[in-house]
Amino acid sequence: MGTTHSSVYIANDSGQDIYVLASLTPMWAVVDVMTDAALIVTGAEELKAAAAISELPKTIKTLKDLYNAIKFAWLVISGSLAVSTRPVDAALSLVDAFKKVSVRIPNGQYKDVHNDNFLDVYLNAHGIASLVGAQTVSVMVMSGDGYLSMWTTNADHSWIVIREQRIVRSQYGSLWQRDPDAGTVVWHDMKRKFPWGGGNDRLIEGQIYIISIYGTDKVFVAEAEIARGWLRVSKFRPEDQVQYWKCTKDSSGRWGFLNIVTHKFLGRDVYQNLACKESEQKGWESLVITALSSGGFRLSAHIDDRVCPTLLASDSEGEYMRVVAESNTAIGLDKV
Repeated sequence: MGTTHSSVYIANDSGQDIYVLASLTPMWAVVDVMTDAALIVTGAEELKAAAAISELPKTIKTLKDLYNAIKFAWLVISGSLAVSTRPVDAALSLVDAFKKVSVRIPNGQYKDVHNDNFLDVYLNAHGIASLVGAQTVSVMVMSGDGYLSMWTTNADHSWIVIREQRIVRSQYGSLWQRDPDAGTVVWHDMKRKFPWGGGNDRLIEGQIYIISIYGTDKVFVAEAEIARGWLRVSKFRPEDQVQYWKCTKDSSGRWGFLNIVTHKFLGRDVYQNLACKESEQKGWESLVITALSSGGFRLSAHIDDRVCPTLLASDSEGEYMRVVAESNTAIGLDKV
């Protein structure tokens, strides 16, 4: 076949084999165009019947459905998910089915996941025709020991799966040269249920964190609509990359958090709400993080010459953070 088009190379430097699927979008009905879809559908149905997990998709049609089913399978395998029984056999069968319908990339090798020679391993002719030539591609990657990620990439970007629980962009012209500033995707160990670090991880410049309301699974989420720059607090979803924040320091040694998707800094806005609008860490984006004896941290922002804490608040659109005079809201910091 060998049709000419842009390439999305996935290079594997993870130390183990990985299994990859490419799709048009997360909501594309990829199962309808998979040659061995019955393996996945049957595996998911068996897991749902054995575990009685209400969060599992009713049917498996899209890449997102498949991602969620595999995510719950690993939670069952690890024992992290509270179910009436532990249907490990059904979960292992679903993971094995994914390995069979996806493409294996051994450690130290790479493949173009946007190439028809790659796609015809698991897609029929209609599926290949729909995907080849697309401007963006959604990719799902799984390791044999439970790491999982899904993201959407431009059709001329290439990526390296690395050992440090990351998937990073490759430099143009070099498949193995890392360029994390151009793009970073978090690769999760699905056997661990959030919050896994207890919310008490210390800050390290350059490290990626999840910022939560301490003791809960509610996390800071940068709104995808960058123009508004809103920050919301919602339930943790490992596939949602706008929940991840890179720890930074400015020239004065003040802490900041840069969202890895929007490339905007966490800070306050003119309404005294936390937002995610600015591309530089200025005064409003330089934050004060104070460890609390009871656990967690106080997150404060500057207003004139005062350092003011933040408070969890809500409106008709959901929960968010306000900068106030007094607060008992503690945040958790979990290093990824």
